[in-house]
Amino acid sequence: MAAFICEQCEVAFERAKYKVGKHKHFFCSRSCHYVWKREHPKTLVHCDFCGVEFKTRPSAIKRYSKHYCSKVCHGMARRGRLDVNCDNCGQQLTLKPSTHSASNHSFCSTACYAEHKRNNPKEYPQRQTTEVCVCCGKTFKIVLSRKGRAKYCSTDCMDKYRLKKVAFACEHCGIMTSQSYGNYHRNDRHFCSNKCAIAANAGSGNPNWRGGKSLEPYGAAFNKKLKEYVRSRDGYICQECGIAESKLRYNLAVHHIDYCKTNNDPDTNLIALCISCHGKTITNRSFWTPYFQLMLQGYITEDKQLLLFPHLEVQSA
Repeated sequence: MAAFICEQCEVAFERAKYKVGKHKHFFCSRSCHYVWKREHPKTLVHCDFCGVEFKTRPSAIKRYSKHYCSKVCHGMARRGRLDVNCDNCGQQLTLKPSTHSASNHSFCSTACYAEHKRNNPKEYPQRQTTEVCVCCGKTFKIVLSRKGRAKYCSTDCMDKYRLKKVAFACEHCGIMTSQSYGNYHRNDRHFCSNKCAIAANAGSGNPNWRGGKSLEPYGAAFNKKLKEYVRSRDGYICQECGIAESKLRYNLAVHHIDYCKTNNDPDTNLIALCISCHGKTITNRSFWTPYFQLMLQGYITEDKQLLLFPHLEVQSA
């Protein structure tokens, strides 16, 4: 606590130091404060920015060297705006001193800047280079930043070159045909029709071909009773996405974890999945096989977290 004397009634009082702040006048109560304010009226001064006459406290006159009638005038005076004319159209505008000194010219808009730049090209030199149009062979100028990316001298040449036909032989039947430049370079394999594309991607031509395993028969043990046992064990819930069978219009699929149709051990190789998740297991088999094996062994929780020691119970302290 700190001791003070009221400036109105001259009574001594105490106040916490953190409440003192930057105050220069101290009062024992609000009533003394209001009486003191009435006895010390405001004084008329002139705004140092706009010149308007306004009233302020004598303490503020002693404290500050400059006085402003509003926050707007205070801010404008601090920013120190300059009145200049646009170098293109002559319109008057207000700029910061830093903005005005950073450039040799001042403009009221981007349109005036662009027009002045077109009319005075020598004042705005650009680093340019040349490229050869891949369509017509004409040499054209570009900005240095577009070097290596600009291929055409105009949009007309770009359209002509992209619509240009490219001749090739169908990879399936060998018939000569043609495609536009854009379609030809968009794909790695080229066919004359959809029939040839489907025929070429069937069987051993498909990247997902596994030697015809899908044509192999399932074991005799893989029957309806076994499938129903696996679904019941998994609670009629897809073990990957967690959707319930009751929300689907079909029964859950039973997936072979090691992709061997004759291995029908429900405890180590069978798991219930929905059709969407079952379709994902067609590719990336090196990931799905150990993933589902760990899930059956209890190493993966429902929120897909991997446990290092699933059989050890954590005892609370």
